[in-house]
Amino acid sequence: MTTETPTVPGTAAAEGDATARIVPSVAKAVRVLETLAESREPLGLADLARRLALPKSTVKTLCTTLVQTRMARRVQSGSYELGPHVVDLSRAYLAKIELTTEFARICDAVPELAVHTLALSVLDGRDVVYVARRPGRQPLGLDYRLGMRFPATCAAGGKALLSHLSTDEVDRLFPGPELPTLTPHSITTVDALHDELGRTRCFGYAVDDEESATGLYSFGAAVADFDGDGASAAITASAPKGALGPPANLAPERVVELARLLSERMGGPASPRGLAGQVRIWGRAAVRVGDRLPALTLPSTSGRLVDLGAVARDRPVVLFFYPGDREGLRYPELAGCTTQARAFRDCAGAIASFGAELFGVSLQSTPRQREFIDREQLPFELLSDQGRELVGALGIPLWMSRLGEDYPARTTLVVGRGGSVTAVLENVPAQGHAAGALNALEDG
Repeated sequence: MTTETPTVPGTAAAEGDATARIVPSVAKAVRVLETLAESREPLGLADLARRLALPKSTVKTLCTTLVQTRMARRVQSGSYELGPHVVDLSRAYLAKIELTTEFARICDAVPELAVHTLALSVLDGRDVVYVARRPGRQPLGLDYRLGMRFPATCAAGGKALLSHLSTDEVDRLFPGPELPTLTPHSITTVDALHDELGRTRCFGYAVDDEESATGLYSFGAAVADFDGDGASAAITASAPKGALGPPANLAPERVVELARLLSERMGGPASPRGLAGQVRIWGRAAVRVGDRLPALTLPSTSGRLVDLGAVARDRPVVLFFYPGDREGLRYPELAGCTTQARAFRDCAGAIASFGAELFGVSLQSTPRQREFIDREQLPFELLSDQGRELVGALGIPLWMSRLGEDYPARTTLVVGRGGSVTAVLENVPAQGHAAGALNALEDG
């Protein structure tokens, strides 16, 4: 069956180039590379086909092309792994990235920090040197001038960077029993410094409580380098300290996540946490290709109760799980929910042409979901799984916040007529779920 290839938000087509469309074969090749990257061992054709929910002949053609272009490599057993050209492209990409440029791009990723001054520093011997800054809306009383130096032991960013050094390395930097000080609150001895660095390693961030300047309170977090073992820089968020103590809205976890985001943008390890203290439960969904869709009934935004088992008996079903539409206003990492829903909105007609029923699923209430439908003009129903029955039955991973709120990780299931799962899409970009579902319907 021939269908129009969908437009994905964020691509040239979404930005006005009507001739730009997703090429299904390219999308499938990317999925092959992602699957090879996730596996610690080479994968055979049968295993790849099963994981991708694609015909074995299609996977063989894709792998042959990837091998010829050195994006993949065939080992002696006949299995496949990533090829050397992936490293070449990675190096070329990283060579074009500038630390300070990426810092400027991510400064607004956490709206709660907009009022505070953000600074980027690097370690130079026993000092930290400030290489970039983003002034906040709140007067600070201290101007982080580019090139300014502070003793690393007095600044939050400096202590965050020192915490990534071994005890011997710190002792070599500071051989004397006394340390340089800037205020009466500065750390004065190496022993006290080791105690402070221990606390920094434990919490993941450093504190500057009037140690670099009187009346200044800061949190600092290190930006992990490419291999995740060391630190290339540190991000500091600062605010004036009032009579009642530290600024209440200067949350250290937001600074930590901003540093982790910058690390990821620089090619560092992916963060196991989300913004604003969200902890992502990583791992794959429990549901697998071939499993049966549970016979559960959920309330829909249309006002009816949807019996998923009954629907799947008569036609294919596409279920996409999303964390929460408006949570992106508070937690930027969750803003992809809207991107995901818009992609399905744009592909709804193509999905319907396969005779498939499309539903979005979240843990939000039906009234909240109706707001999402009205705002984004979604032409499909949303199902409310507030009791977590469907999420639990399928084993969909959750994002959990310290506020007790849960968000299902973005996962899409394609269910064939009769109720058996034919594709499980997870750990893919938000805009890629709709295209992946269409590919699965086309191949299935």
